[in-house]
Parts: sequence; C-alpha cells; structure tokens
Amino acid sequence: MTKLLVVDDNEQNRYLLQALLSGNGYEVMVAADGIEALEKARANPPDLIITDILMPGMDGYQLCRAWKRDEMLKDIPYVVYTATYTDPRDEELALNMGVQRFILKPQEPEALLEIIEEVIAEHKAGRLLPEHNEVIEDTVYFREYNQALIRKLEDKLAELEAAKASLEAEVAERMRTEEALKRSEKELNVRSRIAGKFLTVSDEEVFADVLPIVLEVLDSEIGVFGYLDENGALVVPSMTRHVWDTCNVPDKRIVFPCDSWGDTIWAQAIQERRTLCSNEPCFRVPEGHVPIDRVITVPIINQGQVVGLFQAANKKSDYDEQDVRLLESIANAVAPILNARLQRDQQEKRRVFAEGQLRQAQKMEAIGQLAGGVAHDFNNVLQAIMGYTTFAIDAAEPESEQYDNLVQVMKGAEHAANLTRQLLAFSRQQVLRRSDVDLGELVNGLLKMIRRVIGENIQLDFSYVQGLSAVHGDAGQLEQVVLNLCINARDAMPDGGGLTIRVENAVIDEVYRQANPWAQLGSYVVLKIMDTGIGMDSETQKRIFDPFFTTKEVGQGTGLGLATVYGIVKQHDGMVNVYSEPGRGTVFKVYLPAVEPVDTEVGQASPAAVAGGTETILFAEDDRAIRALGIRILERAGYTVLSAVDGEEAVEAFAAHANEIDLVVLDVVMPKLGAPAAAEKIKALRSDVRLLFSSGYGASMAGMRSILGAGGQLIEKPYEPRALLQKVREMLDSPVSD
Repeated sequence: MTKLLVVDDNEQNRYLLQALLSGNGYEVMVAADGIEALEKARANPPDLIITDILMPGMDGYQLCRAWKRDEMLKDIPYVVYTATYTDPRDEELALNMGVQRFILKPQEPEALLEIIEEVIAEHKAGRLLPEHNEVIEDTVYFREYNQALIRKLEDKLAELEAAKASLEAEVAERMRTEEALKRSEKELNVRSRIAGKFLTVSDEEVFADVLPIVLEVLDSEIGVFGYLDENGALVVPSMTRHVWDTCNVPDKRIVFPCDSWGDTIWAQAIQERRTLCSNEPCFRVPEGHVPIDRVITVPIINQGQVVGLFQAANKKSDYDEQDVRLLESIANAVAPILNARLQRDQQEKRRVFAEGQLRQAQKMEAIGQLAGGVAHDFNNVLQAIMGYTTFAIDAAEPESEQYDNLVQVMKGAEHAANLTRQLLAFSRQQVLRRSDVDLGELVNGLLKMIRRVIGENIQLDFSYVQGLSAVHGDAGQLEQVVLNLCINARDAMPDGGGLTIRVENAVIDEVYRQANPWAQLGSYVVLKIMDTGIGMDSETQKRIFDPFFTTKEVGQGTGLGLATVYGIVKQHDGMVNVYSEPGRGTVFKVYLPAVEPVDTEVGQASPAAVAGGTETILFAEDDRAIRALGIRILERAGYTVLSAVDGEEAVEAFAAHANEIDLVVLDVVMPKLGAPAAAEKIKALRSDVRLLFSSGYGASMAGMRSILGAGGQLIEKPYEPRALLQKVREMLDSPVSD
C-alpha cells in the first residue's frame, strides 16, 4: 500500500485530507509541523509527502530544505498544498528547491487525487529526477525565502533602485524602504501574536486578548472586535475597558440585531463589505457614549462572506493608508480562523439542540405510555360504571329522583371518558379514521364555533391560500387540534386581543432544516395560530405539551389541551412548533404532511335501530365486572354467550365449540395470552371466524394493526350497551372474509 505523509498545523485540514486519502486506499501518516514530519519520515520513510507552507516551528520551505539535504529522503516526491503562499514567486521558489508539485487550496477531491496519482506514477517511472544536481544555494534560498515572507518589500526596493542618484533622494527612498520593512515586520509580528492567541486562548477570552494587540499596533485608544452570529446580528464580546466603564454597559457581551444598526459606520462597513476610515469628528453618538474623533472600521471577510468586524478609534494622529492596510491584513489573517470557530460553535449548538429535542421526545414518549396505561385502566372502570348505570336507568321510572340521579352519574362518567380519550390522543393510541382533508375548508367550517368559544372581545382573522394541498388524516381529530389551540389562545388573552389563523402550503428544504433542527424535510400544509396574548417564557415553553401541566389556577383547566394537540399531530406524522415571548404573544405552527387528494369510499350507514339475535358469541375479558356486564348485555339481546377469563381459556373454549361460535369478542390486554396471540391461534382453528377486539388503549398495541388489517375490528372502551350491540349486529350481518 502506498504510504503518504500529510503535514499541516491545522487539525481539521489534517483530518479531512487523511480521511480523503485513507478512503482511497492510501496509508496515511500525519504531522503538525516540519520538525515532527522529519522525525516521522526518518523513522518510517513515506512514498510521498504533502505539506502546507505556513506552519509554526519549521514551515514548508524550511522542511523542504532539510528534506532535500537528507540522503534518505531527498528522492521522495515533495508536494506543496497551500492556501497562504499563492504568489507565482512563491511557487518559483518552491520548484527551485526541488518541489515536484505546487498545489493551491482548495482543490476538488477528484482533482487532488489525480495529481497525487500522477506524481506517484511519474516517480515510479523515474521521470521525477531533479533538474539540477545541487540543492539551491543558501544565499539564494534565504533571499527568496525572505522575499516570500516580506512580500511588500519588493515594491519599495524597486522604488529605491529607480530613485534619483542624488544623496537626498537616495536617503529619502532608503528611509521609506526601511519604514516599509518595519511595517512589514510589524505586520508579521502582529499576525503571529494574534494567531498564537487563537491557538492557545479559549473562545471566551480570545476576543478580549486579540483586541489590545490590534489597538497597540494602531496606536488607538478604543476599539471593538466582534462577529456575526447565525441570525446576522453583530455580537461584541470585546470592547476596550474604558468603553465598558464610560458607557455603563451591564453585560460585557452585547448583541446588536440587524434592525438596530441604523447608519453607523460599522453598519456601512458590514453591508458594503469594505473598509471605512475617517479622521473627522463627525460621528453622532448616544448620550454617555465615549466621544469618537477618528475611526477605522474593517469587516472581517471569509470567502466573500462577512463573519466579523474590527474597529479602532481615537488615534492621536490621523489614520493613514498604512493603518488601513495593516488592519485589513490582520482581518484577512483572522477571517479563516474566526470562521472555523464560528462554524464549530454553530455545529455544537445544533448538536446540543438536537440532543435536547431527543430527550424531550423520549420524555414525551414515556409520559405517553404512562398516560395510555392510566387511560386503559380507567376505561375498564368506566366501562362497568357506564354499563350498569345504563341498566339502572332503563329500570328506573323516568320522572323519579333515582332516574335523575342516574342520569347525572352517566354524565359524569361520559365526562371522565372524554378525559381518557384526551389521554389516549396524547399517547397516540386512539384509532384514526383517515380521509383526504382540506384543512382550509375544515377551519372555515369551524369559524362559527371558534367565534363562540373565544368571545366577542377577541378579533378573529382567518385566511387560507388557494390551491391548498390535502392532508390525509382524521377530520374529527384535526378539528380538535384547531379548537384546542384556539382555546389556549383565548385563555392567553383575558382582556381581549387578536387571534389570527392561517393555512398555507410549505416546503421544508435542507437550508431551512439546517437552521431549524426540529424540522423534517418534505411538503406540508401548515396551520398557524397566532395570538396577541401574555406569551410564555422559555421554561414554560419546554413543558407546555406535558399532560396535566397548566399555568391556570387550580380548577381552571385539565392541562390536557396542548398535550392532546401534540399527540394528534404526532400520530398524523406531523410536527408542532411554538414561538413565544412574555408580553408579545404566541405563534403555534402545526406541520401536517401534504398528499395528493384521492377518492375515498363512503362507508355504509349504521342501522338506526339496534337488533339482537340468536347467534353464539364467545366473550373473553379478564375484568370480572366488565365480563359480567358484557354477558348480560348480549344475553338480554337474545345471544348465546360463552365466556373466558383470559386468552388461553378463550382459545380452549373456541376449540371446543369452533363450529358453533359466530363471533369472538376479545379484550386486548389479558393475562396468560393477549388478544393478538389468541386471535392468531383462533384463526388457525377456523380462518373465517369474526373477531371483535375491545380495548381501552386503541389500535396501537403490539400486533394489533396486523390483526385489524386481516379482518378484525375494534370497539373502544368505555362503550355503551347500544354501541356494543350495534357493532356485534353489524359484524354478524357482514359477509365472512377468510
């Protein structure tokens, strides 16, 4: 396997290049500078070296000098891969020193791999012999090397050579050249110091450590070093201490949103992406602000994008062109480093946000399972209460006090059943009756009810776009989502306000998803419900979808409204997002997957009258009270009933009476053998048997969906006696399917 040595002081560059080359079959060694590279190469010579130029300790030129003088390494191909030294003279110097290829960053992976393969092939074929037998002389090397480092000196030297022969002109030219040299050395020193800060100082301190260096070299009294965040706002972690104290700033990290920039000089510099310099005291500043007499502002630009800002002010003398060039040079040097840090910070924020979303989803899932279990157990209790109360009502005199009391008991049980349905909605365990729904028309049909619910002191504004996509969902459940959100908005506006409802199409692409990690790619119909109410703080927003969480007073709400919304939306494979600030209202956005409308069949209407029968029914239920209730309901309607207390007993009873039983009613959750497993065994004994499942959970239990899809049906607890009889009669009268 061909062995390559990659040398770069930038860890990310080393990692990316190593990944690319390793992924294409090369064995890769890495080094962070020239000294380390020589040590590794002498210990384990590579077949080719790829190196950056600008590195601490020993740079690429110095490494090449040592490489070509080493008897063991000198014939190994030497490739330069640089983004810093791009001048033709830099390349000429490198080639004169024996470099085989001088490559400028960035390169497309395919192009870089092609060059490497070409160099290796030429080396194996013996076509990479050096043009000169001797390594470049020391004097030539040092001269050209210094020229590469102090590039600006060439123009001044040329001016010196072309100067007048007179002593005064020669002295003046020499002084200018010396001054340029000092500035170049100063610039290199400053860039080196700043680079050192970025390499050794933490993110929190680097801005405060870099700014004093900039002000020192520009002989400036005050200054600013800031960056642009992902929202485009200017964040200033570092200002001169004198500014902090004079302006009485409460926090040493200030954020300036885009809409607050006004016509400030730094706003113009960022928006126009150019340096602005003025030596006139013509700046309007707020009361209490430090007076500004002179100022120079340079945007920090990385690959055409503004990522930050340097500003220096109040130099004792005027800022000149050299100051401008110096600060621009510093900004150019800082730009890629600052951009890399900002990108890393944004990735870290997205990672932390995604982890938080995952934890929230896991918490909601766990709460949902608990809520579903509570609802199931409570539905069993309600089943017995409602069933026997129905019998008692039927037996009581309509005008008697006992009859009225029983009716109130039934109303209370029905209210409790509604609460359990909300719990099941949150836990996503209710049965959906899906069809293609026009969400705009659905909301339009609810407007009268919404107006009655929210009251006259709230102004309602509703609209939806033409050509709205369809949503494949349960219209009743989606109506519940709309009403719950409107009620929540009403409660947030006790003194009145405005409620705005919008329905529109939306497409979530990769760009939007990157900025909003909670989002999923796709086409959606979006329901927006916006109020002008009291709003919520961030802590409240974290808990609003938790069941039984409410900010209302005791007795003023169940805390299930938004939990129900969350469960319904999730069961529709949708997303719900909320944005709110205290005192500034709330915006809920519900994203439901958009579908192409399809024709739906209208089911047969249930008969108005509930008839009994003489068929034989196997009724399996582990709860004794509900089992006795079911037997009583069915026997009073004329049916012959066989009972079982668990799944195993149900299978045994069916095996003993397989040819007599016309319908099997199975509770979903039973000891020994649950309904799905029992149903499979019963179907194995007789494939055409009719199966009716009863459950306080819904259709989400493990194995239920496949059974229901194979011909079984479901009745949800708690059910009224009439509902059970109607379902039984409907199934018995329907054709038998294998």
